[in-house]
Amino acid sequence: MKKIIYSMIAMLSLSLGFTACSSDDDDMNSNVIISPEKVAEGTYEGTFTRIQTNSATAAPESAAGTMIFIPSDTTSNVALIKVLCETQNLNESVPVNVTYSKNDILFFNQSSTNKMKYVTGETDSHGNITITFEISLRSGRSTKPYRYTFEGTMTGKATE
Repeated sequence: MKKIIYSMIAMLSLSLGFTACSSDDDDMNSNVIISPEKVAEGTYEGTFTRIQTNSATAAPESAAGTMIFIPSDTTSNVALIKVLCETQNLNESVPVNVTYSKNDILFFNQSSTNKMKYVTGETDSHGNITITFEISLRSGRSTKPYRYTFEGTMTGKATE
């Protein structure tokens, strides 16, 4: 019985010796990881659309604007986004966390303490970007909450 067990172990060991890894290994350069905030860095031109969120009759308002995506010099996966739209009196900035999701880059800041509240967005590999956020603006004696959406395309590297 021992001879049978030993011969089976020997045959198993010899058969494993003939296995090998495939020869079609991936290109080593394709596995280079670039920080997502550096990939998304740039100036984006597009359209801001805003709507007052506490009004059932408010109509959406659209205007051309710019969003600038600036990677942090000191922290990985963090960037500063600046939104600029003269028509809608926007000149705000907020830090965001940045991460990969398949072929897209996602960014977010869910802090209600920033003037730009609940920032979420994504950019794709073609340079298109979408971002949503909320800002409350004073109008006379009242404060009106607005939800903003920006859709745009990268036009160049970030310039401050």
